[in-house]
Order: sequence, then structure tokens, then C-alpha cells
Amino acid sequence: MTKHLPTAHSQVSFIGSSPLRRSSDCSNRRLFSHFSAVAAFATSFLMLATLAVADETQWLEFKGESGPGKGKRVVLVAGDEEYRSEELMPQLAKILSQHHGMDCTVVFSIDPATGKINPNQSDNIPGLHRLKGADLMIIATRFRSLADDQMQHIVDYVE
Repeated sequence: MTKHLPTAHSQVSFIGSSPLRRSSDCSNRRLFSHFSAVAAFATSFLMLATLAVADETQWLEFKGESGPGKGKRVVLVAGDEEYRSEELMPQLAKILSQHHGMDCTVVFSIDPATGKINPNQSDNIPGLHRLKGADLMIIATRFRSLADDQMQHIVDYVE
């Protein structure tokens, strides 16, 4: 009994495989490769754009839609280490902007070394200058000792 082994000239066929399917697989690989390259480029671009925005803006802005508060400006100040105001204030700002039409700005306690939100950072809340011209300030802070230039924005707003 002689076994027939495939040679370089013979075509090997597997169950469910055809020359048409093999060429389709090849074009799928090329398409996947192209898609992967585009996805990698887009991801890199978005990451760089996010880093650039994160360096420039250390607060959140929510533009008001339609509602009874249309045109009103609200500044929400988050800065406590106990009650998670850094989570609450963006949610409240979103509700005020989407359902009541108010333009909202949320400012946070920021670690100046990392540029990240840090509720334990008691002496730095950038963006308080946004209080100028605000119609309302909602403040959720505890045990803050802000620099005079930052505190002056709160004093000016209250007076």
C-alpha cells in the first residue's frame, strides 16, 4: 500500500477549504491589518489630544440645553476627602445642564505635581476664576486652606 504525500506541486485541500476561500482569507487579513493600523493611529491621536486637553483645562464645562435656567451660569466647587464631592458635582452639573439649561463649571482639588484630581489636596482648586459673573456657586468642601489668590475669587463672589 502506497501513501501519497503531497508535493510542492500538488494542491493540498482541507475539509471546508477551497481556493476561493483561501483568497478571501488573504484579503480579510489585509483588511484586518489595515483596520488595525488605522485603529492604532486613531487611538494614539486621541490619547495625545486627551493629554493636551488635560494639561490646559483642570475643570469640567457642561453647556446648558433648553430649560428654565437657560443662560444662567453655575460653578460647582468640589474639594473634600470624605463625601466624594468630586463624583457628585459632575453628576449634578450634568443634570442642571441637560434638564434645566444651565451652563455649569465644575472645579476640583487638584494635585499640582500630577495635575490629577486629589480630594486630599487641601490647598489647590484651580478654576475658581470662573466664579466671576456666575449666577450661583454650589460648594462642597471641607478643611481647605487655599492660597490667597484662589480664595479671593470666593470672597469676591460672596461679597
